[in-house]
Amino acid sequence: MAINRIAHTSSTGQPSKNPEEEEEFHVVEAKVAGKKTGPTANKFRRNINPNIIQPKQVPLSDPSHPQNRQKGTYGQKPGYNRGGYGQRTMTSKTKFKDNAGVQGDWVHISEVQKSNFDKIKIYSEKVNDIVSIGSIKAYDRAVELRATPKKEVPIPIPTGSTITASTDTTEDKVIIEEIEKDLNRGGENLMVYTTDQILSAILTLKNSVFPWEVHVTKIKNQIIFDLFEKDKVSYIDLLTVNENTSGNLPEEEKDMIKLCVEATNVNKNFITTAATGPQKSFGEDNPHFKSNEKKVFRYRRWELDRIEVVVRSEVDAYLPPKDENQDLKYVKLCALNEYELGTDWRGKLENNRGALISTECRNNSCKLSRWICQAFLADIDEVKIAFITRQNQKDASKHSILNVESYSLNSLVSMINYKLKDNWAILKGLVEILGKQEDGEYALVKQAYKQSIKIYRIPQKEGEDA
Repeated sequence: MAINRIAHTSSTGQPSKNPEEEEEFHVVEAKVAGKKTGPTANKFRRNINPNIIQPKQVPLSDPSHPQNRQKGTYGQKPGYNRGGYGQRTMTSKTKFKDNAGVQGDWVHISEVQKSNFDKIKIYSEKVNDIVSIGSIKAYDRAVELRATPKKEVPIPIPTGSTITASTDTTEDKVIIEEIEKDLNRGGENLMVYTTDQILSAILTLKNSVFPWEVHVTKIKNQIIFDLFEKDKVSYIDLLTVNENTSGNLPEEEKDMIKLCVEATNVNKNFITTAATGPQKSFGEDNPHFKSNEKKVFRYRRWELDRIEVVVRSEVDAYLPPKDENQDLKYVKLCALNEYELGTDWRGKLENNRGALISTECRNNSCKLSRWICQAFLADIDEVKIAFITRQNQKDASKHSILNVESYSLNSLVSMINYKLKDNWAILKGLVEILGKQEDGEYALVKQAYKQSIKIYRIPQKEGEDA
C-alpha cells in the first residue's frame, strides 16, 4: 500500500547525519521573552550610615557585576563550560529558532492548551500484541558490577557525530499491513498509527520544554503520525540534555544540538557496551529499519475508548533467565551523561548518590518520562540507567561508565511521578480534533517553553496527488 505524502520541505532543518557539516538546525519555537537584567531603580532605599565605609558600587554594565557573572563568561575557572566545543555563553534559556518550521500557507486550525487535556477522561484501556520482530542480545550484568566511581569502565566505542533517524511510520511494513487490514475491515473507531519515539514526545507534553513537530496524514478514519523529513533527525529522535533545569543552558541552539547529539550517541554506545550476551531473534529482521543496532520491535494495539493506536516500540536487551521455566524479561538501557566541569559526578556518586540521582531526575524529568512512556509501550520489565562521564571534560568523544542503577518500572514511576494512563488524554484530545477534519495533511507543532500544541492544515500543492 502506498501512502501518498506530500513532499513538503519542513524547515525544521533537523541536524543532518553530520551535524558538523550542517550548522543550522531549524526547529519550531516560541519567542523567548527578554530577561530583565536589574532591579527597579530607587524602589527602596537603604538607611546608610555615613560613618561606615560602603563597598564600591559596580554598575550593571560592568562585566564584573555579580549579575553578569551568572552568564558563564566572566570570572570562571579556565575551561569552564567549554564542553569540548569551545567557550559558549550560558543562560537560563536556549534561543531556539522562532517558528522556523511553520510555512506561510499553512492554515491554523487550533491550539490546544495543557489545561484542555486535563479535562479529558479515558474510560477504557486495553492492549494486545500484534507481532515482535528483530533480534537483541542479553544484558551483561558484569558491566554494572564493575563500574564504580573509583574504577570507571571505559566505553570502547568513540562517540561520533552520526545520528540515524528513526524509520518513518509509513515506511514500516508491519504498520502498513495493519493500515490495510483496518481499512478493509472498516469500523467507526478512529485509528492511529505511530512509533514510540513520536508517541512518547506527545504523551510527555506536560514536561516538555524543547520544540518539535509531527507530520499527520488523515485518510477517512485513519490518522498516521510520522516524522516530518525523511533521513533527518529532530528533537524527537535526540535525547535532550538538562531540558528541565532551572540552571544554565547553552544560549546558542547549535551548542545545545551538539550536547544532544553527544547524549544520544552516549546512550547508543552504552547499549552496545552492555548488551553483549547471547542473541535471541524474533521472526525476521525489519528491512525498513535503517540502523544496524540490535533491536526487537514490538508492535502492539492499544484500545482507548473509541480510539485504537498501533505503536511500534523498541526493546534494547533481555535479562538472562535464571532457569528454563522463567519467562523472558525485557530491559531498557538508558544513559545520563555528565558534560560540565564542577558537577563532580565521581565524588557525588561515591559520597552522596541519592542527592545526585534526585538532581538529575529533576533536571531531566522530560527525558526520563519519555523513557518510562517507551518502557510501558514496549512492556519492559526493568530499566537500567547508567551514569556516564567524559574521560576528559574537554573531549566530547570519549566516555566512561561510573555507575549503573537498576529500577523496576513501578519504582521509576514513583521517582518521576509519570503515569502513562494519566497522559493518554493528550493523544485522545488531539485525535478527536483531527478526526473531524477533512482528509489531507496536517502538522502538530510544539513550541519551545510552551505546554500547548498547535494544529495546522498543510494545503495541497498544485500538481500533487491527493
